[in-house]
Amino acid sequence: GKFTWNDLVACQDYALSKSYITSAEDETTGVLSLRGTFYANVVSPFSYSGDFGYYRVYQLLSQPFVLSVKKNIQVIGAAGINLFTISVIAVFKEEDATVFKLVLLTESAEYMQLSRIAGTGLAAFESSSEAPPVIADFTVSDTAENDGCLDNKDYICSQLWQIESDGDCSSAQAKYIDFSGSYALQFIPECRAASDVGTDLFDYCGDWLSAHSDIADGVGLVATLQWRDEECDPILFEVQFEAEMLFYTDAAYSSVAASDTLFQVGEDRIYVEVETTFPGHYSVFDTVLLNVW
Repeated sequence: GKFTWNDLVACQDYALSKSYITSAEDETTGVLSLRGTFYANVVSPFSYSGDFGYYRVYQLLSQPFVLSVKKNIQVIGAAGINLFTISVIAVFKEEDATVFKLVLLTESAEYMQLSRIAGTGLAAFESSSEAPPVIADFTVSDTAENDGCLDNKDYICSQLWQIESDGDCSSAQAKYIDFSGSYALQFIPECRAASDVGTDLFDYCGDWLSAHSDIADGVGLVATLQWRDEECDPILFEVQFEAEMLFYTDAAYSSVAASDTLFQVGEDRIYVEVETTFPGHYSVFDTVLLNVW
């Protein structure tokens, strides 16, 4: 048979006095779990000559089960992707400038775009570094760096956002700046113009936001980053290398990705091969790949 979540929750004995299903919520992870045991029994009357209300029961099998779901809403867009995602795609600073810029990419369904309430800054910053910057050090742009949506995918609205942080580490005690951690930002979802997405999607977006008022009032997105700048270290030199980069779709590096292959940021995995030639007067004895954007 087939049972819905509500069918399982309502599962009781014949007298409706005992529930066979228990539910529990993990406040830390936001996971709601439904636990129970599935039984398959053969039931026959106590006597073949009549039904006296007593039955023989033979258990064929019993199977415990757990159904776990995340309480937070993971809405799927028309193309089968998460409705809202965010990723840090670049960290840089201009030449001798002390201000670092973190570039974030948000992706939403094709009929929506995101905006921000002016002056809200970071909703939260949880560092994974021993010497992190504090949340007061960050300045978040109130508007996207691009107008509308980037024209990179028809079924996704991609937008770029920027966070700035003072990265001056000129003091004698400073050895590095570490931006590793989780960045939480608050956004307001809005329907794109009907002239951009068509009347059907525009109407669908309006109906969807009306039905999900909790999301229409604002959605929180979290991006994680692992990045440390060690230019404060006095042992620093710079060498320019030329390299060729190839992208593959498999871990064996046997299938080169086509130029029109689409990858969803934060979801899909792409394998990268970098070929470079080191100058003859250098002897490279060890290399470590720290980060890729």
